Amino acid sequence: MPARLYFVLTHLFHGVGAKLGIPSDAVLPGGFASGTLVQGGPACSFAAPAMSYYGLPPTKFANEYNEFEKLLRALPLDGAIKALDLLETITRNTAQNPQDEKFRRVRTTNEKLSALFGLPGIIPVMECMGWQQDGEFLQLPKSVKLDFPQHVVKILEAKSHFGKLQESEKRAAKLAQDPNKAELLKQLELDRRERGSAPKPEAPAAVQAMSEEEQLQAALKLSMETASATASTTEGQSEGSSPK
Repeated sequence: MPARLYFVLTHLFHGVGAKLGIPSDAVLPGGFASGTLVQGGPACSFAAPAMSYYGLPPTKFANEYNEFEKLLRALPLDGAIKALDLLETITRNTAQNPQDEKFRRVRTTNEKLSALFGLPGIIPVMECMGWQQDGEFLQLPKSVKLDFPQHVVKILEAKSHFGKLQESEKRAAKLAQDPNKAELLKQLELDRRERGSAPKPEAPAAVQAMSEEEQLQAALKLSMETASATASTTEGQSEGSSPK
């Protein structure tokens, strides 16, 4: 960070801090000016500090993920969670016992770890963390320190990401099994495309709050009510026109 910008931010920090009761000799965290160094491979050696407001976690967008997070999310969906479960265990053991060599050397041919090392893309992930290949082993150098915020937490977030993807696939498969819902989805998509170029009114808050499944159910109900009303009208017209 340029010295002038850091000076301005420091001045603002002290000004706001005085109102909040922060001691006048407080200084900006060192990581604020330089970022936080993540010990690992060169492809993921730097992570920008995350900003948050009112104690809430910062919102992350795709272009804000560091290389480690991107590699985690690039893993194949099928088998990702099982592999990440094992990677989480290995990482926790290493972070909690940094001096224990048995946690810093992993055999890639270990049958118990087949779900991990059988997943395409997992070796680049571990190399990004600092693991180095040594024949059939992966070795973590003594100079590399794994920790919870930069490694374990990121793995947990990736597991949550894949869990959401699995739920989305299950919902899509469930809808595809119902011909009526599948046809309705197709019609809704066609209608959406037709209205795509024209401005559309904002949906009521109640509809916006509905899940995709609830919206489908509401659409089906409305379709059935419309069909019923049409049938009743047709029947009434028939009765009115019949000779007495």
